[in-house]
Formats: sequence, C-alpha cells, structure tokens
Amino acid sequence: MAAARNPRNPRRRGAILAAVAPFLAFADYLRLRLVDRAWRLYCRRVGHAPPPFPWLMLPERERESPPGAGAGAVARRVFYDVPGGRSYGYRVPSRDMHRCVATGHGWVVMVAVDAPRRVMLLNPITGEQRIVAWPFARWSARFHAVLTSSPAAGEAGCFLVVVADRLLAYCRPGGDFQGWETLRAPGFRHHAALSDVVAVGATVYLVDERRRLWRADLADENPKVQRRDTGFALPSLELRRHYLVESLGHVLLVLSDERHNRVALYKLNWDARAWLPIAACPGDRVLLLGRGCSAAVPPSSAAGRAPGTVLFAHQPSTLPDVDVAARGQAWFWSESRVGAAPGDLLVLKKTVPHRHGEFPADGDSFWFFPAVDPDENARRGERESAAESNPFGRVASRRVGCMRRSLAPRRRAAEAAMAAARNPRNPRRRGAILAAVAPFLAFADYLRLRLVDRAWRLYCRRVGHAPPPFPWLMLPERERESPPGAGAGAVARRVFYDVPGGRSYGYRVPSRDMHRCVATGHGWVVMVAVDAPRRVMLLNPITGEQRIVAWPFARWSARFHAVLTSSPAAGEAGCFLVVVADRLLAYCRPGGDFQGWETLRAPGFRHHAALSDVVAVGATVYLVDERRRLWRADLADENPKVQRRDTGFALPSLELRRHYLVESLGHVLLVLSDERHNRVALYKLNWDARAWLPIAACPGDRVLLLGRGCSAAVPPSSAAGRAPGTVLFAHQPSTLPDVDVAARGQAWFWSESRVGAAPGDLLVLKKTVPHRHGEFPADGDSFWFFPAVDPDENAR
Repeated sequence: MAAARNPRNPRRRGAILAAVAPFLAFADYLRLRLVDRAWRLYCRRVGHAPPPFPWLMLPERERESPPGAGAGAVARRVFYDVPGGRSYGYRVPSRDMHRCVATGHGWVVMVAVDAPRRVMLLNPITGEQRIVAWPFARWSARFHAVLTSSPAAGEAGCFLVVVADRLLAYCRPGGDFQGWETLRAPGFRHHAALSDVVAVGATVYLVDERRRLWRADLADENPKVQRRDTGFALPSLELRRHYLVESLGHVLLVLSDERHNRVALYKLNWDARAWLPIAACPGDRVLLLGRGCSAAVPPSSAAGRAPGTVLFAHQPSTLPDVDVAARGQAWFWSESRVGAAPGDLLVLKKTVPHRHGEFPADGDSFWFFPAVDPDENARRGERESAAESNPFGRVASRRVGCMRRSLAPRRRAAEAAMAAARNPRNPRRRGAILAAVAPFLAFADYLRLRLVDRAWRLYCRRVGHAPPPFPWLMLPERERESPPGAGAGAVARRVFYDVPGGRSYGYRVPSRDMHRCVATGHGWVVMVAVDAPRRVMLLNPITGEQRIVAWPFARWSARFHAVLTSSPAAGEAGCFLVVVADRLLAYCRPGGDFQGWETLRAPGFRHHAALSDVVAVGATVYLVDERRRLWRADLADENPKVQRRDTGFALPSLELRRHYLVESLGHVLLVLSDERHNRVALYKLNWDARAWLPIAACPGDRVLLLGRGCSAAVPPSSAAGRAPGTVLFAHQPSTLPDVDVAARGQAWFWSESRVGAAPGDLLVLKKTVPHRHGEFPADGDSFWFFPAVDPDENAR
C-alpha cells in the first residue's frame, strides 16, 4: 500500500502531474518538465490544457533542410503562439520530402512528395508517427484530407479521411490499421478554392464549388455517402473562396472574396437541404479558417478578439495570393469579420518577428491545436535568463539554472491577469494545487511537502487532504505539562497518536486544569470548563479554530453526555452540539448562526457513567440508559420532540456492565461489555419493533472503536488490517474506572477484544505507546479522534 501511494513510484507520476498541470501557467508547466528526464517523460503523457489560443504552424524556413538530404531529412518548423508572442521549434519532415495538407487534434497530416506515395501522421510535440499507404491506385494532387480525432487516444471513432474527385477513402490510422475503405461520392469534384471537407465526430461533410453537400457517417457498420443539392445563388460573384467549419455541432459554410474584404456565413439545415444565411456564428465564436485546419473558438480563447472575427491562415500554394502589392513579403494570417463588406474595415495581414528572407512568401501556414504542451524551446535555441526560483524545494543546483526562465513581457493587461490567475505562486492557486496533489501522496510524504516553506505550510492546513487510514488516539495530558493556576488561557501540548503508523503529533489544547475533554467528533474536541463561569468549548486542534458557548442548564452537574453531529466549520444546517443530562436534552447550533440553547425534556432518562450513552446519526440523536431503554430526537425537524421506546431486555450475563452506542452504515448498535472487556455482545436497533436484536457481526464487517463520546465504526481496510468484529476500547478511567488492580499505576491507552468473545476465548490486549516512564498519568482519559485536516509533522 505504501509503495502504491509513494509519489516516487513511476506508476503514480503521470496521475500526479495530470492533477497539477491544469493549475499551472504555460511557462511554469514548461519549467516543470525541466526537472529531470523522468519528469519530462511523464509530462508528455498527461493531458495538460493547451494554450488559450491555437498555434500557427509557419512555413518552413528558407534553406532549413538542403534538397536531396535523403528520405529522413527534417526541418525545424516554427509553431507561433499568437497571443503570447512566443515561438516553439519542432522537427518536422522537410518540404522536399513531405507536404503538409492538414492539421487536427495535435497532429499534422503530410503526404510524400515523391514515390512511393504515403500519408504520414505526425505529432510534432511527442514525435509519434503513423504512416499509411496512399489510398488510391493513381496519384493526384487534387484532394482534401481530415482527421476526425487523435490517433493516440485509441478511440474507435478516429478516422483519417482523404477525399478526391468522386471518391472518399478512410482508414483507422491507430494500432488497429486494417487498410483503406473507399466510398463513391458521385458528382463531387475537387477545387482548390471552392471545395472543402470537415469532420463532426465521425461524420464527414464535403462541399463543392456549387455549394452542394455530401455526408458520410463512418461510424456506421456499412457507411454510405449521402448527397444533398444545397446549391444557392451567390450574393456576390466576388465570393470565390469556400470554407467548411464546425461550431457547437453545427456545420457552417463561410464565403469570402479573394482578399477577405467580404465575408458571408451560412448554417447547414440537412433535412431542409439548404444553407441558411446567418449574421453571427453560433455561440459567438471566433473563426479560424484554412484549408484542412479550420476551427471555431470562444472569444475568451482568442486573446479578446470580438465574436464574429475571422482569421484566415495564409496558404498561397492552394489559394494563391491575388494582392500583387503583398507579393514577396512574408505574412502568415489575415483578420476580417463576418458580414464585412468592401470599405467597412481594413483587412490586416499579420506577420511575426523574423529576419528578412527567413520565411518564403509563398509558404503555407496552418492553425494547430497542441494536444500536449511542449518543452520551452525558443525558436533560435536561446535560453532566457532566470527570474523565478525553483518552487519544488530541494533540487540540485545544476538543475536550478535550467528551471529558471523569465516570462516574456506582457503586451496586454488582460494577458497579465490571466497569467497571474494560473500562476502556482499566486496564493489563490496554492490551496487548489495542493488539494489536487494530496490524494496521491502517502501521509509521511504529505507532511514533508509542508516543510518546503512557510507559505506551503499555511496552505496545506487549508486543503481537505484525506485523513490517515486509521483515527488518531488523543492521549491523556502529560504530567506537569501546564502548572496549575497559570491562568484561564493556560494550554498543554496534547499528544495525538497515529496507531498504525506509530507516529505522534503534538497540538496545543487547553490544560486539564482549565477545561476537561468530554467528547470528540468530526475533527473537533468538545471541552467543558472546570471552574465558573461554566462554558462549553469546541476546538479544532489542527487549525486552532474555536467555538465557545455558555453552559446550557441553570445548574451545574458533572452527570452528562455530549455529542457533535457534524463539523461546525462546514457551515451546514445540520450541525448541532448536544448535551444530555438527567431528563433533559439541550442542543444548539455552534456555528456562526449561534442563537442560544433549546431544551427538550427526556422523561425517565437518567445518566450513568458506565451504562448510559448517546450517539448521533446525522441530525438524529439516540440515548440509551442502564435498562437499555431508548430515546430519540430528530433535531432537523421544525419542532423537534423526544420519542421514547421501552427496548429493555434481560442481560445475557450480569457481568455485562458497560454500554456503548455506535453508528455503522446508518444502523444504531448497542455494544455490551464486561469491565475487563473479556466478553462483548452486539445488538442492532429495530425502532419500529421496539427491540434490540442480537447480531453476531457488525453490519458491513466493521471494526468498532468504542469510548465515551468518541465511538465510531470503520472498515477493516482503514483499521490497519484488523479483522472484522475487532473492538478497540479507549481507556477512560475517569468515567469508567479500571477494575484491573494489577494494571494500576501503569499507563495504557486502549484495549483490543472481539465481538462474541467469551471468557477464556482470547487474551485482551492493553495497548500503550512509546513514552518515558511517568510521562503520562495512569488515570488519564484517551479519546478516538478523526483529524479533519492533516497536521504538520511535529514529532512529540
């Protein structure tokens, strides 16, 4: 179990990084990958969110790969992050060997330039490849290609589709590649500017120069190509470029003139066989258009561009640039707007910082959505100087230089705010990051995590990390820990012992000279003042939170039980503090909405230190007395009342002189035990039948933890491997005196027995913890305690 939860176990790294990655800014995620080779390997496998805007894959640089360098010749292609102004270089087959025809889902679709013809799928980030043969008998450069999903995901709906004149070929390019299947698309003719293809899931749509439509659902057992005559008259003869794009499940057709001065938008109605003109993109999207790379993204992911903005990738090899004035100049995309007409706006032709002549003016650009974030490789291979320190603590100094990078200057205030919100050093993000990591850490490793620095320790206290697999035992206060008369604020460092782990943790709790512990529950301790003025204190020893309320009754009496129904820090309406005395039940809401005590009468109930008890099941409280009679009150009712059931029965043995109430899987159980715990009997409540039914085992095969004001039932997996039916009794001599004379004067804290045990069946074990002789009093009480928040690693 410890090995499986160890974050250094290779099987856990991917899950941990996947949990952390969504909280990291892009630049910080890149630094994370520079820690060591293993971290870089596992970071490649996690699905970290891509940058807020797709990259633009720029044309191959001039003279990057010399012609004739061989079939394996590659070029370092530049991927440009448009809003961030950053460039990343990845090796892609050279344009002399392969030509890019489409992108999608983090992959690039390329076709070999020379024989033998083949289609290559490449993930430039991870270097993965899929290579398949050319689908048709004869080669033709007149085709479109589209990828329906990522071939790395192993999904059944991943298809590579190639569309040529009157033919549609598809295959599964993943590990289950079984060759190409070919369908006929009667009447379809390829056109560089006026035909296009788009995939919506596993359904592929084709449009030709007359705006007619073809559709094929490749997920069908026997897919067929359907045709719709959706042609319509052009609003202007200048609209000579067609693009298909999917937005929120809708298929859109975008018409544009050659200079993108005029843009019209249509939505498909397949059943009506029509393209319907619309004024805005569904969902107020920003459109990214290009042959084989079109997409629609929300404005929030488009660096603040207005809805209806259209960005056209520059692809002169398929759609020649008609602007003579711009020829010879390298530009990579242009920006227009849906509904634009000539003269309405100036179409912007965008470029990126580069050296003169670095990029060819006739090279194609493609929109690209990275499926996995890359290493931080500046396109000129330059490493920026350090500005941030390593947030992961003890890393070798030779790695620190690699870890440090400076963020590029922020161009807009919005970009700065976005980066700050995702920065793990931002205090608002730390709690969320640690909460995501905590489930993957062993308890000891989680404690070490808190020792990194003061800020990490602060935020670790606020996250809801799972508690240890077994409750702690709050040991008695040490001898001479706090001198008497030290004042009302005197505190003692109480020891909380992790039973299976053998670890002790010390937290400050009011001294026994000032307050006496009477119950625990939900990570809180219920204490009562020893002297006047009488008051009840709720304390979370881990966080230091307190709730103090007055004593509920007019007169003081030490004959009472207390129980807490849920954590007062949760702010739940069902959180009640309950104090039960002779014939009275008082309750209040100890949270921020404290409005005083309410008192109910419980006729006939008499307190007994060993034979009466109280337990809460949600907001319902159950009481039992020495005759096994029962009282119940649902405090969540608008007008709660105490109900009584005469559930008394004859004892199977007169030695069973100790009673405990405990809840297990919604059942109320009564445990009877003799004074030495040699004999244990178990009963389950049937409220309607007014009876305690004897049972041989705890419902759900639980392990029982019993003590006055701290009883609970836990599964064996959370009880350090103890067998179902095991019963652990907390040592509480102040309320239940120890009758074993031989053990007096020796400090022990709990004993272990078993349900159904009879004298002579087993040896009852009296357990202690490592401590100095005389450190703990022999007559001090211990309480089971479930920490709601994990503590610092403070050895006692």
